[in-house]
Amino acid sequence: MTCNRPERRRRGGAALLALAALALPAAARADERWALRGLVDASVVDADADSVRLGRNEGRAGAEARLRLWLAADLGRNVRLVAVGSAYGGDGTGRPEHELEQAYVRAPVGATRLFVEAGRIHLPLGNFASRYLSRTNPLVGDPMGYDASYPLGVQLAGSAGRLDFRVAAVDEPLVYERYLPVEPQSAWRPAVAGGFTPRPWLRAGAYATAGPYLNADLEALMPPGADWKDYGQRVVGTELRVGRGHFELNADHAWTRHDVPTHDDTFDGRTWFVELRRTWTPRWFSAVRVEGSRAVYLRPPEPGDWNAYDVNVRAAEIGLGWRLSADTVVKASWRGDRFRVEEAYAPYFPHGHAFAILLAQSFDVRSWAAAR
Repeated sequence: MTCNRPERRRRGGAALLALAALALPAAARADERWALRGLVDASVVDADADSVRLGRNEGRAGAEARLRLWLAADLGRNVRLVAVGSAYGGDGTGRPEHELEQAYVRAPVGATRLFVEAGRIHLPLGNFASRYLSRTNPLVGDPMGYDASYPLGVQLAGSAGRLDFRVAAVDEPLVYERYLPVEPQSAWRPAVAGGFTPRPWLRAGAYATAGPYLNADLEALMPPGADWKDYGQRVVGTELRVGRGHFELNADHAWTRHDVPTHDDTFDGRTWFVELRRTWTPRWFSAVRVEGSRAVYLRPPEPGDWNAYDVNVRAAEIGLGWRLSADTVVKASWRGDRFRVEEAYAPYFPHGHAFAILLAQSFDVRSWAAAR
């Protein structure tokens, strides 16, 4: 049966938001075994109407509001339950009304420095995975090729000295879904990542994953005798973080390889970004991100004829942020991209730009209760 991820997340998101609403009074009275925190984002984006990456709201400035809630509870014996859900609104959003982002149980492995996570986890790959929230992302937009992904999975993670690692089995690939004819179907795949931190301000890492990336809905368009799971995707990437004084640098570079139906050769690509942040005062900071991508764009127009070609794009974002308080930040940024494709496909990939302003407010229900 085909997996319907948006519907599954909408149901889960509604359940979490309802649970959080019921838990508010209890959380206010609870001890340290419970926590309920949240993040509210309010943004206005003015972008090109036809831009593949940036366009929204038919070219008119659009507003978007997002509420994200974290619900955490200790279940005993150092076992912790974590759930994260989001609700969206506004004419500038292309997201579902609500979705379940994460819902997992985390437990240590004996007296070691290892722990296990099982449930709906964050895809454990890439430099941006731990910085996608508006309070940690110095800009408004996300890097190209980065779709926040929350697969079902089980993960073993730990550290030893200056080394850290993650080994997981997840049911979703690391893909840019706008370039695919359908959403990837749930299919288990391995994912591994590791890092080396020789100094507190320096970490270098690498990651890899491989597995199917298509969908059973495309079965009728497969070559005779082929199954959609016969066509795989491989990803190998490196990541870097450097933070010294008032400067912070983050970078990621991933190489991809895709098997495509009706094509004998694989389609190889790469996606990268370099992001710099400079803190000028305790309140003011600026950031810039430059990035590039060469990815395969797939469209099966009719049985037996898969249309696949490379899409090259370069992009940049520059922004300025002001931290009003420890819990409140305002950011403004400009983004632009330029596509390089075959002349016949150029009309489908127009260049684009966007200007955005975002207000992010985090809160802690426990602190509200303590203030009463």
